[in-house]
Amino acid sequence: MSCSKTVAQKSAPVKVAAIPHEKDVEVAKPAPVKVSANPNEKDMGEVMLTNHYERSVSLGNGKNCLMMPRLLDKKTVRITMSLQSFNADGGADGLSVMQVTAKQGKPFEVVIGGMDLTMTPKVAE
Repeated sequence: MSCSKTVAQKSAPVKVAAIPHEKDVEVAKPAPVKVSANPNEKDMGEVMLTNHYERSVSLGNGKNCLMMPRLLDKKTVRITMSLQSFNADGGADGLSVMQVTAKQGKPFEVVIGGMDLTMTPKVAE
């Protein structure tokens, strides 16, 4: 018969990340959606972009809009937009490309590839 003594091992303290107070957290507001009977009209609301980084937005009905912003100054942005259309099989159906110059925080409207798009650009550097 043998006796044994078990020694409890101390575990390392658990680190808990601080949870920010509600007043410290900025919650993004959903963009207002303009409902239109015409499927070729789309109000994208406020669109957050990053300078020199491409952003893709699905417009539905097999259409996708790629946007590449370039800040010209603190208030002005040039956006290269390309509208891609796809058929039911997923193959490319059309491509339209254009550049627009807009003011940050100001809504603008553009017609590209038969789509009437409205958006308000916000660009991070």
